[in-house]
Amino acid sequence: MELNQLLLVLGGIPMITWLFSTLLFTRTSMKYIDRKLLANDKGKLAWDNGGSGYHISSLITLVARGKPAKYSVLDDEEILKHIRTYDRILAKTSCYSFYITILIAAINYYINEL
Repeated sequence: MELNQLLLVLGGIPMITWLFSTLLFTRTSMKYIDRKLLANDKGKLAWDNGGSGYHISSLITLVARGKPAKYSVLDDEEILKHIRTYDRILAKTSCYSFYITILIAAINYYINEL
């Protein structure tokens, strides 16, 4: 087995982990957090019109970091009040597996270019 084939196989594991953990986060944690915010009359953000791309990535980053950002469009303090350990584990798994996937993809790209 050549090195680039090995990297593709090894890169598939964190990519599947990233996809699965992000899906679980959106289906469980994000719905839970949104319900808690609606219960506290915080509601959805004015700019969030059903599109969830930025909402998912910013929420995963906030939950994985565990502390409010200096400048944010989300209500960080209110969201962090409702975070469970399960949510934090999913968010960190999603972030770290994404970073590993990108790193392996970059290594594979540069090996194939040489």
